[in-house]
Amino acid sequence: VQCGDADLEKNIEEKIDQFIAWVEKHPNKKSQ
Repeated sequence: VQCGDADLEKNIEEKIDQFIAWVEKHPNKKSQ
């Protein structure tokens, strides 16, 4: 049974979206 995988995937996608949004807000830190 993989009922937890969908939740985990959604959680990871949300984290990635947040990370991308954060990088776009802080372009200076991306180059370091």
